[in-house]
Amino acid sequence: MKTLRKDFLAYRHWKLIYIAFIAMLYILFPQVKYLIKYLDGKYFSYYLVDLYTSLNTPENWNEATPLPTTLSYDWAKPDRSGTIRIAHALGAWQDDKRRNTIGALKESLTAGFNLVEVDLIPDKQMSLECSHDLAEYSYNKSYLQYRERCDFDQLISLMRDHSFSLVVDLKSNFEKSATALAARTPPELASRIIFQLYEPQDIATYLDLRKQKPFAGPLLTLYRSRRSVFHMRPNIERLNIRVLTVPIERVKEFKSLKSSKLTLLTHPLSSCTEVARILREGFEGGYMDSTLSDRSPRVSDCRPLIAPMTAE
Repeated sequence: MKTLRKDFLAYRHWKLIYIAFIAMLYILFPQVKYLIKYLDGKYFSYYLVDLYTSLNTPENWNEATPLPTTLSYDWAKPDRSGTIRIAHALGAWQDDKRRNTIGALKESLTAGFNLVEVDLIPDKQMSLECSHDLAEYSYNKSYLQYRERCDFDQLISLMRDHSFSLVVDLKSNFEKSATALAARTPPELASRIIFQLYEPQDIATYLDLRKQKPFAGPLLTLYRSRRSVFHMRPNIERLNIRVLTVPIERVKEFKSLKSSKLTLLTHPLSSCTEVARILREGFEGGYMDSTLSDRSPRVSDCRPLIAPMTAE
């Protein structure tokens, strides 16, 4: 036991020396960080980045509970465009006044999207409002004359009349928000509700809720994560992750994970050129504005937007 403790302390001591050395380089030579990141990614699979991160975050996917291999991922298939397209913020993420609105959702359905993502925050009554954060929610309440009110119950009502599936981005307290959402989801629509998981403990919450209703297989999103591909690679396989979303600035870091068992998505996609680039990197799609093709001068470079989608 003493030997183990001594070895651990020695390892911890070495890590602290490494952190101090890197911090000194960053302070004395600010440009050196770009070189370090480049060399780390090229030769060490971002091990040095992950080592630094591990000292500054409790995020540890080694302790997460694996997902069952029997979950349904029928939703994670390309649409008629040949790409997995998700309407971001109900399809209007770049428009402050239309983001997360029923009007934006209807336009996305008309544009042929069968996957839509919504940001949800709970109010005091645990009613899930369509909003990106509390500040935006307050803004929306103040300017309702410019917007339609939107909440999860309204989305459920629309799901009865349309065949789209809903990706839910829970912005506050995953466990409480997910529990409230599950209580408001009719069992017959649960298979079209797709949870985004953010932290290791979210998997256990999802599994508990799935015992109550047959929710679709979830996706793991890394936009809140600080761990590198070095840490995530073995855990994605161990945890039976089937769909992974990474921020667009981390596409190069995670593109090596592409396999027949893992679907790679990214966000946000703000131009046709970006969509074309991530497709070349092996990603299968991502989160985008439903009017992306209308604003892009290079539609011919963008496979999912070449053929116009028709209404359902």
